[in-house]
Amino acid sequence: MAIRDGFKAMRRQLQDYVRCLRHDVKTHHRAPHAKVSKLFPKEGYGFIENFDGREIYFHRNSVANWAFEHLDIGDEVIFSEEAGG
Repeated sequence: MAIRDGFKAMRRQLQDYVRCLRHDVKTHHRAPHAKVSKLFPKEGYGFIENFDGREIYFHRNSVANWAFEHLDIGDEVIFSEEAGG
């Protein structure tokens, strides 16, 4: 039984190694981060700038937990981007 269990463990390790070589291993991507670059509180919108320099528009209704009023320029945020329509 010990020999069988040892071979099973070795087989799993080899399978994991082959997955790594084939790049079949899932990697978790970090949620995109940005900083608030412009705010227009009276109008209810602003812009964030991601770390590659691209500015992205956002509306007060797209801010989670109704936290638009608590945002300041320079705040770091996590965002999810959707195509506009």
